[in-house]
Amino acid sequence: MTEFECKRCGKCCEAVCMRFLTEEDFDRIMRWLEQEENWGKTVAIATIENMPGYYSFGLPASCTQYDHVTKQCKIYEARPSMCREYPNGPLAIRFSGRRALEQCPEFGG
Repeated sequence: MTEFECKRCGKCCEAVCMRFLTEEDFDRIMRWLEQEENWGKTVAIATIENMPGYYSFGLPASCTQYDHVTKQCKIYEARPSMCREYPNGPLAIRFSGRRALEQCPEFGG
């Protein structure tokens, strides 16, 4: 496991890659959206063909939930496991790709 201290620069969110969500992530985001202070907010989530039980924020791109102006996650409290565990979680390791790690200042980016 990599020692990691997040600098909150957003480089991993800006990196082009798939953002995979587990069923637990999907449920957490749905509960977050149901909270009164989040009424009216939307999150586009797609199912993934040939990967039952997994969802995504869409095609490989910078994260749709990252606000490039404020440099913050729009759904931080409900963010997916892939993001919570970055860079050590199995989904982050497998799918965030080298580009995210290469851009990260914690890893010399």
